[in-house]
Amino acid sequence: MKTYILQKPKKLVLENLPSVPVRTKDDVKVKIELAAVTNTDLSIFGGKYKTALPLALGRQAVGVVSEALPDNDERFQKGDRVVIESFVPCGKCYFCKTGEEQKCVNMRVLGYTAPGIFSDFVTVPHNLLHRIPDQMHYGTAVFTEYVSMALNVIDALRLSPGDHVAITSANKLGYILAQLVTYYQGIAIVLDENQEQLSKMAEENINYTLNVKKAGWKDNVSGITGGRMCEKVVYIVESQESFNDAIDICAKNGTICLCGFMRTSEKCDLGKIHDRQLNIVSVKNSNGNFPAAINMLATKKVNTARLQGETFRFAELPEKMLAMTEAEAKYSCTQFRID
Repeated sequence: MKTYILQKPKKLVLENLPSVPVRTKDDVKVKIELAAVTNTDLSIFGGKYKTALPLALGRQAVGVVSEALPDNDERFQKGDRVVIESFVPCGKCYFCKTGEEQKCVNMRVLGYTAPGIFSDFVTVPHNLLHRIPDQMHYGTAVFTEYVSMALNVIDALRLSPGDHVAITSANKLGYILAQLVTYYQGIAIVLDENQEQLSKMAEENINYTLNVKKAGWKDNVSGITGGRMCEKVVYIVESQESFNDAIDICAKNGTICLCGFMRTSEKCDLGKIHDRQLNIVSVKNSNGNFPAAINMLATKKVNTARLQGETFRFAELPEKMLAMTEAEAKYSCTQFRID
C-alpha cells in the first residue's frame, strides 16, 4: 500500500505500508481513483495547523470498492463506485448512540486527527462510504463533502424563501453554498476580496457579489436589504473577514452561522449581539447530508465546473503541494489521479 506520510512540515514522503486487511463485515477496502488537495491539507502540510506527526494526509477522495467480506449484509460489493466521508464519529458518545452522529463530541477528521486517504488503497468503516451514480464523474463527486456541509448550513439557518443570506467568503464552500441558497429561493450576498472569484460567481447567477476591499460595501448590503440588513449571515471561519463585520450586517433577531471545522479565535462585540438579539449557530462538519449532496450533484443543482483546478499524477503530489498557493487551494479544487 503506497501512502504519503507527512513526517514534518513540508516533508511529504511516499511509504510502502502493509495493506490493512478487511477483517469484519463493517470494513471495506477502497482503491482510490481521485483525491483532492484542500486548503486545510495545505495548511497542515505547511505547519499552520498543528497535529500529531507522522500522519497520512488527505480527506477528500473517491474510488472503487476492491474488497468487502461476503457477509457484509450487501452494503457494498466489489466494483461499487464510492465517495468517502471525512468526518469520523466515535460511535460511543451520547449523540452517536442516539443517532445524532453529526453532534459527536469526539469527532475525528481524516488527514488531521485520523489517518488520511492520500494512498492507493484505504480500508475504512462502511458507514464512511456512499455509492455514487455510474454517470457521475469522479471530479464532480469529490465535491460531495462541501455540498453536504452547505446543506447542513441551510438546515441550521432554517432558511425561508426571500431571506437575504450574506456569505463571508467566495471559497469553494461559499461558492457552493451561494448556489444552494439561490436554489432554495434565498437571496445570496457573497463577500470576498478576490474579484476574479466574485466574477465567476456572478456568472452562476448568484444574486449579489460584493468586494469587501471597496469602500461602502456595508452600505451596499443595507441598500440591497432595504435597510434592515441580512436575516441570515454565514461566517466561514477560514474567511479573512472580522466576525464583527458579520454582526454589523446581520438584521435584528437574525441568525449568524459559523461554518467550517477548523478552530478560530475572534474578538466580537457581545453587547451588539445581545442588543440585536442575534441567534448564533454553528456547523462544524459535513456529517448527515451526503446522500442529499450526491443527489444535488447528480441532478446538476450545484455546478462545480468553475471550481475545477489542475489535475496531476499521484507521484507529483509532494512537489505540487510545495508549489501550491493558499489562493489555489482556497478557490479551486486541485486533484490528483492514482494510476
